[in-house]
Amino acid sequence: MSFEQILDITMELPLSEREYLVDILSKRIIEDKRKELASFYKDVKEQFDKGEIKPMPFDSIIDELEIELK
Repeated sequence: MSFEQILDITMELPLSEREYLVDILSKRIIEDKRKELASFYKDVKEQFDKGEIKPMPFDSIIDELEIELK
């Protein structure tokens, strides 16, 4: 089923059900992001514990983040 088909079917629902669907999807997305962040933290902590990642000054971390986000 295509994304467009899903949207079309969704728009056939009553407004209250569409609002409920959005609420459910939002909560699931938040939970997925939470799980993704926890997994990332676990991986980084393991790398740090193995000595693969070294502590850095805060300013250096921010500088590297700014470069990667450009």
